[in-house]
Amino acid sequence: MGTSEPPEHWAPPDSLDPTPVWKQYALALVLALAFAAAVGAYAYAAVLPDVVAPPAALPGGRVVLAGSQFPPGTTKVVGVGGWERSFYLTNLGRDYVAVRKWWSAEVGGNELCGVDLVESDPSGRFRDACTGSTFDVQGRVVSGSAPRGLDRYLVSRKGDRLIVNTDHLIQGKP
Repeated sequence: MGTSEPPEHWAPPDSLDPTPVWKQYALALVLALAFAAAVGAYAYAAVLPDVVAPPAALPGGRVVLAGSQFPPGTTKVVGVGGWERSFYLTNLGRDYVAVRKWWSAEVGGNELCGVDLVESDPSGRFRDACTGSTFDVQGRVVSGSAPRGLDRYLVSRKGDRLIVNTDHLIQGKP
């Protein structure tokens, strides 16, 4: 068995990859293990809301709650995950709304105002401490000088579990 190239066209021995074969296999193994670890971490994070006992704060800014704790027409404050991620959760029958407990009149503003539930109002209205404006249960401005509505968090439902994503802030509309 010969070659069609003359020996003077062959690559010299010093131009070949000097890395031993076992190191190449080791690198391939390390990359495969890193990929498997990333897939495992993603699968763990995806299954975690089904496994934990509510209430629980999960990585990725998710809060898992039991839907049975929120009968229709109720609004409760939820403080899992620190004061900056606390919110009011309202059961509207088929939908749930999570309104952020801290609000700024400007989008992305640094000055945060506390939002309080108006206990005397049976319709579940909110009032902010800075402008004194009143908001409905979905965070829309009802009265006052607020330039926009309250910020909300994304809420999803999986069986009786409610998953509130506090990393996904929905800005209040003007």
